[in-house]
Amino acid sequence: MTIEEKIKEKITQKEWAFSELLQLNEVSSALAHELYSELSTEDILNVIWDWPISTYDDNSTFGNLYANAAIEYLTTEIKKHFQKHFEEAKVVFTPKKEIIPKQTKVAEKPKSLKNKIKKGDDGLNMPKGVKRL
Repeated sequence: MTIEEKIKEKITQKEWAFSELLQLNEVSSALAHELYSELSTEDILNVIWDWPISTYDDNSTFGNLYANAAIEYLTTEIKKHFQKHFEEAKVVFTPKKEIIPKQTKVAEKPKSLKNKIKKGDDGLNMPKGVKRL
């Protein structure tokens, strides 16, 4: 399987949320790291052999340059494949169904409690024995 086929498989095997695709750089980089870990050394060398290496700090080892160049290449290729899918994509907006909450009945006060509370004769309609502060 070629790298292009592997990239296409990674992109098409998942159902993408539009909000994820708005962060294309992060998604592409994450997929590139995932794909990098699945590739053989020969595949990686074939990918980056002629790929121009962008500037890294001077203390980078070949191992760092090697991995970074491969991931940079994969990220770019993944973005290209997403772009190809975007050009062919159609967006359909479906209205959300409005959820109508069920009406709840208010519980009535039990008859047994209605008669137990006796109003005081202080004129404040407070239950008997309750003092107003």
